[in-house]
Order: sequence, then C-alpha cells, then structure tokens
Amino acid sequence: MLAYSNFAWARKKGLHHNREAEKKAAYFAGCTAGYLFPEVARAAVGVLTHNQVGVHVPKQQCCGMPTLLEGDKATTFARARFNLDTLLVLGKASYDVVCGGDNQSLFS
Repeated sequence: MLAYSNFAWARKKGLHHNREAEKKAAYFAGCTAGYLFPEVARAAVGVLTHNQVGVHVPKQQCCGMPTLLEGDKATTFARARFNLDTLLVLGKASYDVVCGGDNQSLFS
C-alpha cells in the first residue's frame, strides 16, 4: 500500500491540519498527482491558495483503481472506505472535496 509519507511536501506546508478559512477544500490528490507527479498536486494547491482557499491534504490511500483492475475487490473497497470515511468527515465540516481526476471522484 502506498504510504502517506509521500505527501511530505503537504506536511511541510502544514496542509495536514484543518484549515480556518471562509473557503476551504480537502484535496484528494490520488496516486498520479500524489506519488507519480507531485508537482501537479503542488500546482493544484498553489492555484487554490492563490484564490484564498484554505487547503487541507488529509491522510489518503490510493483510490483503488489499480486493485479494481486487477480484480482485488477487498483491497479496492477497503481503500475506498478509508478515503470515504476521511472525506465525509471533512465534507460535514464544510470542506469542498477536490479530486485530481474522474477515477478518484468515483471512489472518494
């Protein structure tokens, strides 16, 4: 399983903490932006913060698409459940959920 430690750039900016802002977003980067192309995730955060959106990058797991394609339903559902549990709490706290792509939107 991919570790949250790959989001060190977000922790260095303090983005792992909840935000106090009028507009706030929970950013689910997904594997592509979170692990393969972190510059994309950093750029997305930059655009949001430039527009006065308080960004929170919560602990997250892979969206589950790779394991789904391999037929591993148990792992896929476990990852989706983890992400859903995290994002539902943030949604109830008035965060807009921002996802890196269509696949992540299906699972988060």
